[in-house]
Amino acid sequence: MNKKENASGLLKVLGVGFGIAVLVGNAIGIGILRMPGTIASYLSNEWLITMLWILGGFLSLVGAVLYAEASTAFPFAGGPFAISEKVFGKQAGFTVGFCDWVLNTAANAGLAIASAEYIHGMMGLQVPVSMTAILIVLVFSAIQWFGLKSSSAIQSSLSLLKAAGLLVLVTAFFIHGKVSGDSTVIESTAQASPVVLFGAIILSFRAITLSFAGWNAPVYFSEENTDTRRDLPRSLIYGVLSITLIYVLVNVAMFCLMPVASIANSQLAVADGANIVFGAGGKMVVTIISIIIVMSSLYAGILYAPRIIFGISRSGLFFSFASKINRFHIPGIALVFTTILTVLFAASGTFEFVMSVYTFLYVFIDISVYAAALYARWKDKNLPSFKAKGFPITHLFMILVNTVSSRYALLVILLTVPLFFLFRMVNKSATHS
Repeated sequence: MNKKENASGLLKVLGVGFGIAVLVGNAIGIGILRMPGTIASYLSNEWLITMLWILGGFLSLVGAVLYAEASTAFPFAGGPFAISEKVFGKQAGFTVGFCDWVLNTAANAGLAIASAEYIHGMMGLQVPVSMTAILIVLVFSAIQWFGLKSSSAIQSSLSLLKAAGLLVLVTAFFIHGKVSGDSTVIESTAQASPVVLFGAIILSFRAITLSFAGWNAPVYFSEENTDTRRDLPRSLIYGVLSITLIYVLVNVAMFCLMPVASIANSQLAVADGANIVFGAGGKMVVTIISIIIVMSSLYAGILYAPRIIFGISRSGLFFSFASKINRFHIPGIALVFTTILTVLFAASGTFEFVMSVYTFLYVFIDISVYAAALYARWKDKNLPSFKAKGFPITHLFMILVNTVSSRYALLVILLTVPLFFLFRMVNKSATHS
């Protein structure tokens, strides 16, 4: 066995650089281009808005530390599934893993459709958007079939281009705002009752939280890190700090260029800012950056989603052959399953239903990891892992902050119960035959 190869056949070739790249690639999505307008429609005070973005980054950082604790204690492929299975058992692990896999394949389908829409808008293509979206998914999956080393290099390049594109916009906004004198002192939020203001803050913070979603991407590759206990916490912490800095800079730069009232009336505020700076070419600039942003997120999603169903299969909770590793040392059959489900979501009406529960399922996954970190630490304080500060207050706080409800999401979660027993029976029959 190769010295860098696990018993499972996965290669231990990843480090901090890849962890940060996949985090940035997955987390920074189209939300940063759209959310400033949404948030400005709730609040008119630029200082309050900026502080909420910083708070969103801080909350994500606390979550990242707890993820680091749980993932270094149980460094196996599948991320939240592996953690939940080791701490709470196979039933809980399957529920978490199946929900995680479904929400990520659905999100990937949404990103593929968004990529296709931008490409169609730029090139004037006449074919159905769904066909272009499916083609993008198939191409990305085919590239990833040939190994993690080349795939990680592509992900790093896409993430770098994404960050560079946003920083170019930020720099242009700052320079134009300063030179042209468009920067103004923004009026404070109009006097409102505490109840109205509190509601506006809650709505704004929810939008900000959605923009940060996806920072947990490095944990899915725990088994493929050269030094998980050292590299994974650094990837999560440095990655969250990076996206927080980018988000804050984008918002502050926009405040230098446009008044909050103008931002609030825009569905794509960053595009309006680019039009001010670049004139007629602003739309093309933002379209190109948007394509890079969305495709980077999609590539990251297709990269880690197969590791979820691979981990589930390896534990005997899905078709056993889905745990096979191809000759390029990646979970090839799991990649095929993930690609098929992503294509189905992109092509069918069921995609809308699954996306309607995305937010809750994402929060459900986070809560399961925070609860697992709390329980594992309480049960064995000597468990070898990165240790989060503030135990158990930090853990309980993150569980409470993320607690929400949704009847649609509960249906998906309940569906995992019969599926769990079905796959147990299938695998038991296959073993005895």
